Order: sequence, then C-alpha cells, then structure tokens
Amino acid sequence: MEGNVHQLDMEQLAAAADRIELPPEPVDPAAAPPAAPQDEGESWAVITPAIAGLMADALVPAWAVTDEQRAAFAGALAPVLDRLFPGGIGAERWAVYLRLLMVGAGIVAAHKGQPTGCRLFSAAPPAAPPPMRQDDGDHTPA
Repeated sequence: MEGNVHQLDMEQLAAAADRIELPPEPVDPAAAPPAAPQDEGESWAVITPAIAGLMADALVPAWAVTDEQRAAFAGALAPVLDRLFPGGIGAERWAVYLRLLMVGAGIVAAHKGQPTGCRLFSAAPPAAPPPMRQDDGDHTPA
C-alpha cells in the first residue's frame, strides 16, 4: 500500500457482515397488544397546584391570577414535568431536585415584595438615558 490508500478485503467484509445480528422482524401493529395507558402527569398532579400558586404569587402578583387559571396551568404543567422527570414526585432520583425547587420557591414567597438588590429583579424603573447632545449644525473638524 502506498500512502493512505487502504485496500478492502471483500471476503473479510462479507464475513463480518454475516456475523452481525439483525433485530427480529417487526411485529404487525394490529396483532400487538394495546399499549398500557400513560401516566399523563398524574404522579405530578399532587404538587402542580402548589407550584402554580407559588409561581403566580411570587412572579406575577399584580395579575391576580384566578383559581381557574392556576388549575389550568397546573394541569398543563403535570405532563410536562412527567416528561422531564419520569416516574413522578415519588421517584427517588428526582427527590433532591424537587426539594431544591420547593425550598427556593418558599424563600422567594417569604420575601415577596422586598427589594432584591439585583438589577435584574429590581422593581425600580430603569434610569433615564443621558440627554442627547444638541447638533449645532457645524460639522467642520476642529
């Protein structure tokens, strides 16, 4: 062989291909048993009303989010959480994250309305931009 030129041994390739195990033939979907019903977030539905309430009270208190809106949000949130964190609230692997979120939400709710000292979350209006310089019409170099 010269340089980077590789010669393929077709007999070795054919032998390697014969050793590959193929998956079984697909099953006819009509003959397959029906799939088990999905949880659709039922395992998270226990906690999503509290999450929706905390979010509404802490993030958008001036909106006065109604109980109906909170329930709708909680119902939509449960399947999303189930997709992100399968197994629900009782799944041991998610318990640490849930605890972190709940403690954080509790801290935010306890300090609702207090200044944060952070410009990102500041309730104060932004500072006015500096006044624009008046153009005197003279554009000659100094």
